Amino acid sequence: MTETEVSSIVSDFIGFLNASPTAFHAVDEAKKRLQKVGYEQVIEREDWKLEAGKRYFFTRNHSTIVAFAIDDVLVVHPLIFCMLRYVAGNGFHIVGAHTDSPCLKLKPVSKVKKADYLEVGVQTYGGGLWHTWFDRDLTVAGRVMIREEKGGSVSYSHRLVRIEEPIMRVPTLAIHLDSYSSFPYPTFVNSSEMGAGLFTSAFGVSIVAS
Repeated sequence: MTETEVSSIVSDFIGFLNASPTAFHAVDEAKKRLQKVGYEQVIEREDWKLEAGKRYFFTRNHSTIVAFAIDDVLVVHPLIFCMLRYVAGNGFHIVGAHTDSPCLKLKPVSKVKKADYLEVGVQTYGGGLWHTWFDRDLTVAGRVMIREEKGGSVSYSHRLVRIEEPIMRVPTLAIHLDSYSSFPYPTFVNSSEMGAGLFTSAFGVSIVAS
């Protein structure tokens, strides 16, 4: 593989990571990429009419995506000749990966006001190295559910959300002011000790958590 080819693969992977700040965004991006190379979407709850030689995928809860291919090609091997055709009962290969990663999630009731400062209540998700999140510019991404009423009927849909600009940070004391003797990293015990500062109340910002 040439250096140009390696660079292209790496750039493509970085592009996928940048487009996937949450599991919901990762699935949406994977869906677009699969459709671009010929995969067809099927609905998990419906009966499928699959054809040999074609490729398909389905999603679940917009946070999981499963793609599969049904081979129907002639394989020429140096030692054997065989038909690599899928027949019910003859086995298959599975490759898996997770779409989520450690992050800070908004609490159901996230608006917190302390000492004239407005904070966003967050909770940890996964086994993160949380000290690396301190004193960094942070933003918000995820999914929101929308309730709509039309003609007496109620429907629900979802939208992906991603704020590009940094809007908050988790502040810490300077290391020489930390009373926990936690050198070289600030002490962190649980979510109640971590609040993401947004703005002072003087800015009149209102936060509604979903």
